Amino acid sequence: MLNSVIAVYYYLRVTVVMYMKKPEREFAPLSLTPFMIVALIISVWGTFHLGIFPAKIIEFAQKATFLY
Repeated sequence: MLNSVIAVYYYLRVTVVMYMKKPEREFAPLSLTPFMIVALIISVWGTFHLGIFPAKIIEFAQKATFLY
């Protein structure tokens, strides 16, 4: 129970700072370079590919564990 109280305090504090306090400074919008866009596209493609078609990766991992 004590851990739950500590966790509630910790996470509630983060929420209060995020939503109920004025920002200390303004942040500039993020400018995307071509390399960042390519990295994002590859990451999104990999995430969707692994989420929709995981069989090839699972098969590869199973074969890799049987080598030794």
